[in-house]
Amino acid sequence: MTAEGRRDLSLITSIIAGPLALLTNLEVSFALVPWVCANRWQPALHVVNVVFLLVAAGSVWLAWSYWQEAGREWPDEGTAAPSRTRFMAVIGIVTGIICVLQILGMIITTLILGACQ
Repeated sequence: MTAEGRRDLSLITSIIAGPLALLTNLEVSFALVPWVCANRWQPALHVVNVVFLLVAAGSVWLAWSYWQEAGREWPDEGTAAPSRTRFMAVIGIVTGIICVLQILGMIITTLILGACQ
């Protein structure tokens, strides 16, 4: 695989990883609630939330690093590889930040309300 192909694959990963982490966190958290309530051990939910928060934050970091590498400018209408890289990196940053904020919201809700209420 060429260097450009690896870069494109990393950029696609940075776009997809945040939403995938959010959805997986939601599913795993919902699946864990009956077990957490039965065993009265809420740290399991916090561990799951933090793990997926780190995955979503990692996707933002990956997209941010490619954006910096391509030149810290807003994407333009050019067809060159740097313009495409900037565009994909900005999309990865925005989707990743949205997913990080949503996971943080889930963490705050779990801390305030608890899992068994």
